Amino acid sequence: TGTMPTDGTAQSYSASIAGQNVYLSFTATQGQSLELTLNGVSAVGSSNNAFNVWIGNAAGAQVANFTCYVGNPGASCTQHLWYLAAGTYSVVAVPVWGGKPSFNVLLQPDIAGPAVATNGTASIALGAGQVERLTFHANVGDTVALQVAGVATTPAGQGVAFLVYRPDAGAITVNTPAYTSFAPGGSQVVNLSNLPVSGDYTVIVAP
Repeated sequence: TGTMPTDGTAQSYSASIAGQNVYLSFTATQGQSLELTLNGVSAVGSSNNAFNVWIGNAAGAQVANFTCYVGNPGASCTQHLWYLAAGTYSVVAVPVWGGKPSFNVLLQPDIAGPAVATNGTASIALGAGQVERLTFHANVGDTVALQVAGVATTPAGQGVAFLVYRPDAGAITVNTPAYTSFAPGGSQVVNLSNLPVSGDYTVIVAP
């Protein structure tokens, strides 16, 4: 068991024996957006070379559930936890296919990126599990060309998603539909034509 800080400090955990769960917890403030990353994952003895991860809120309700595979790039997996309610959350690694789960874990807030002016630029450099949020202002009816160039990842060839949200999207959670999204392999220009509302649009960059 262990308590995870929300500042990106890495910790390591391992079950003592095969079939044993690993129980973790963290505390979020109201509206906080966090990224949970497990890397260096191992599941020695697992028939599927993986384990499940279950996340629940203070009331015990499930917030997220995902499978972390040893064969993922970097032996890593990340779960978005956006716009959380205040409280203490539980994270349980469950070896549903047997084996002994072990991993490094870090929990970190989204990076507040800049407001990008028209004809302006922004440079993005993200570490493991990091997500950045940028904004740009537009008026209803505007057409904006959003250009992304020079995308590179380690390991090479991994996806980076760009998700664009309207100003009237409200609090952005993992279930909030994006106005548009794309995942450029290196460079791409996306025309956002005849924008529907005036205000600040949010662009979330998520490896």
